[in-house]
Amino acid sequence: MQHSFSMRVYIEDTDVSGLVYHPNYLSFFSRARSEWLREYGFSLQELQKNQLIFPVCQVELAYKRPLFLDDEIVIYSELIESKKCSMVFLQKIYRKTEPHALICEAKIKVACVDEHLKPKCIPAEILKICKE
Repeated sequence: MQHSFSMRVYIEDTDVSGLVYHPNYLSFFSRARSEWLREYGFSLQELQKNQLIFPVCQVELAYKRPLFLDDEIVIYSELIESKKCSMVFLQKIYRKTEPHALICEAKIKVACVDEHLKPKCIPAEILKICKE
């Protein structure tokens, strides 16, 4: 199950040279995961009200090409593994004008924890989506 999220690179995403500052790719991936949940009817705000938080606990990241100010990008997110208290996403960024040229790729593991940062089971409704 693959989800796509489009956005533009803004000045606050770049360094003084106009290149996207390397940690901002993680923010882009985070936005895409949030939109993945939202598309299936889950608001992060509602999940937090129910004491569910999904912090990143592991990242593998490969930068392939740079992004620049005003680039329009598409971020593809695919859930590749789900367990009782964690999910692993494969995420890829492409420039809209170069849909076959990979910009950045990440394998990101998120844990499901409560407000005390203790492991918590992922709700059945979310796990159901994961298995579709």
